[in-house]
Amino acid sequence: MRKVWVLLGAMFWAAGTWAQEHHAAAYHVDEVGVGLAPVFAMTEEEAPGTAFHAHYVHHLGRTALGLGADVEHVFADHESTSFMALIQWSPHPYTHLVLAPGLFHATHGPWDPAVHLEAYQDFHWHGMAIGPFMEWAFEPGQQQMELGVHLGVPLGGKEVLPQRRHGHHHHGHTVD
Repeated sequence: MRKVWVLLGAMFWAAGTWAQEHHAAAYHVDEVGVGLAPVFAMTEEEAPGTAFHAHYVHHLGRTALGLGADVEHVFADHESTSFMALIQWSPHPYTHLVLAPGLFHATHGPWDPAVHLEAYQDFHWHGMAIGPFMEWAFEPGQQQMELGVHLGVPLGGKEVLPQRRHGHHHHGHTVD
């Protein structure tokens, strides 16, 4: 089953990249998003489950950086919740890399530090951003991987075009 998810995720990622290749792109200044994914435990003692994410990201001006917050709950035999601060870097308007340090709480356990790394691709559909995401979570005593679907909704509808360096080629044209 893992191979099917990985294959579907790779195909969805490639399709999103191909579909966006020739379209002008802008960042949403503020976005609220959700994600749903199966969880693949990287340790034998942990059972797989399903993760639900909710996040808020604010892009910093016309840069590729964003700051925000994320909450994740894993539904499994041993449920857990994470509250994370997030730093997002978007090297391309449709590709986002996230570093999210924060706190992890397993059922009946203490709050412990954790780090989540996430990559997601999106394409715009009816004013929303939708696409696949992958996450690697490093939590006390366990590691897990998720491969799922992300849906982002802009707040206020405001978009800004990212700044381009002088001489950068964009869609066959030089942007100054």
